[in-house]
Amino acid sequence: MGLALRKEEFVNAFDMPRLPDFSAAFGLIENLNEFKKLVTDFDVRMRVWRADLRQRLDAGIVLFREKSAKHDAEVVAQVLPEVIDEALAAVESARTVYETRFEDRDDFRLRAGRLARISGPPARFIRKQLDRIEDIRQKQLGAIDAVRTELVHLRQEIVDDAEFHRWSKVSLERYPVVNEYLGR
Repeated sequence: MGLALRKEEFVNAFDMPRLPDFSAAFGLIENLNEFKKLVTDFDVRMRVWRADLRQRLDAGIVLFREKSAKHDAEVVAQVLPEVIDEALAAVESARTVYETRFEDRDDFRLRAGRLARISGPPARFIRKQLDRIEDIRQKQLGAIDAVRTELVHLRQEIVDDAEFHRWSKVSLERYPVVNEYLGR
C-alpha cells in the first residue's frame, strides 16, 4: 500500500480564498458614482472569489481521490475527516460574514446614511445599488453553502467507505466458503 497517509499532505487542499473586504472600501465613498463603481468592483471581485473557491475545492477533491486511492479506507478515515472538519470550520467562518444583510450592519448603515446626505434625494438609485449588494450576498451564501454541502458529503463518503470496509472484512472472515470463492 505504500507509505502511511499523512494529514500534512492535505494542508492546503481545501483552503478558502481570502474574502474581499467590502465595508472598508465603503467608507471612502463620497458620491453616487463612486458608490456605483464600488458595487460593480465588489461584484467582479466576488465573482472571481467564487470561481477561485470552486477551483480550489475541485483541486482538493482531486488530490483527495488520488491520495486516498493508494490507501486502505480505514487509513483514509483516520486522517481525512479531521482535514475536512477544519475546512468546514473555515467555510462556516466565511458564511458568518454573509449571514447578515449589509443594510442591517451598523457600520454600513452609518456610511449609507452619510452617502444619502451628501448625494441628495436619489433614493431609488441607492435602493437599486443596495439590491445589487444583496444579490451579491445571496450568491456568496449560495457558493459557500454548495462548498459546505460537498465537503459534508465527502466526509460522509469517507466514513461510509471505512465502515463498509471494516464490516465487509469481518463478515468475509466469518465465511471461509465465500473467501474461497472470491479467491482470497
